[in-house]
Amino acid sequence: MLRGHHLLCTGLFVGAGYSDDFSENMSRIVGQLQENPSIQLVCRPDAICTACPKSVTEEETQDFCDQDSVRSMDRIILEALHIEENRCDTYENIMNLVRERMNEEIFQKCCGSCSWYKKGFCSYETYRKRIMKKEAD
Repeated sequence: MLRGHHLLCTGLFVGAGYSDDFSENMSRIVGQLQENPSIQLVCRPDAICTACPKSVTEEETQDFCDQDSVRSMDRIILEALHIEENRCDTYENIMNLVRERMNEEIFQKCCGSCSWYKKGFCSYETYRKRIMKKEAD
């Protein structure tokens, strides 16, 4: 299971994260995805979210990863790329759809408000270099 907006996060991950635990979990999951497993695309928390330190805090009663604002990023990218929620396919097949259909407008719509984007960890230019490059290989 992989949430929609994590299609971009997994391809752009560079080893930095909210915490060491988060980064280790993300590295493990990215490694698993490179083995091309079958995945289900969802608009809810996934295995990446389990290590997010923002998920549960004493101040928050709602899990950060389950908030409407985070779910909306999943819906935005899946709708923009014409990929249905709950679709099951291999990671490679889904990423091929992302490569075919992604453009700067969709990237900005999905990622423009993300804290990682704002911190400069990812951009459309980086996406084109890292994810689109794999299509050419």
